[in-house]
Amino acid sequence: MGERMGNRRVAVIVVSAASLLAATLVGAASPAAMAEVVSPCLASTPPAGNGPRAALDLTGAEVAPWTVVPGVEQVTVTGAPPCSWLTLVDAADVPIASSTTDHLGQGVISYIPDEYLAHDANLDGVLPTTDGSTLAPGDYRIVDEATDPDTATATFTVLGVDDVPPTSLYEGQTLTGVDSTVTPAGDFQYIEVRDGVTLSAVVHFPPAALYGPGPYPTVVEYNGYSPSAPGPPAQGRQLANLMGYATVGVNLRGTGC
Repeated sequence: MGERMGNRRVAVIVVSAASLLAATLVGAASPAAMAEVVSPCLASTPPAGNGPRAALDLTGAEVAPWTVVPGVEQVTVTGAPPCSWLTLVDAADVPIASSTTDHLGQGVISYIPDEYLAHDANLDGVLPTTDGSTLAPGDYRIVDEATDPDTATATFTVLGVDDVPPTSLYEGQTLTGVDSTVTPAGDFQYIEVRDGVTLSAVVHFPPAALYGPGPYPTVVEYNGYSPSAPGPPAQGRQLANLMGYATVGVNLRGTGC
């Protein structure tokens, strides 16, 4: 994060990591509304039973038209057939797991079982995490085994948490900050991270009247509770600003903004 923030360069970053305990409250929906969303996904059939499987022969497979976005220990699919079974295979085309897309043709694979498992995400909910692990870094493909011939994506690479991008990725990005005494703090702005995901961010500088033009030591707040929302900083960051720190509020990936 050596980017230039406004006209002042941040010298040091002190990361303050806030853990996120997310709870989702879902309002009651009418039976008709529930049926409209759920019923299209009731008739899906798994491609195979659970347990180890042999490698698939993907010779002559059709090229999948879906959008695949590999990330850090996960991969996201959009534009696939709704309520369909998709199979994740490793570099040797051995099936690892199968899961269903939702009624919009979307799916996320981030956790895999120790042995091949067909898991209906629409009917069975969250995949059990007692016997498995996060998706390991490496090369994979995603296959629709219900078509003839099979439909398969090109090989994609899932990153690991220790994969470090070139510094040029961040050096080429600019965040604009404002004095913490100024309200509001401007519009949403974004940081593009190594897997192409953009995270919204807001930057506040300590009062220039007290601390001069910088550079400043910096505190980063990273959570899912809209720390990047334009406007005055939250109380914790206000205190940091008053102590001479610049602050950067960054929204946790997957939490909007």
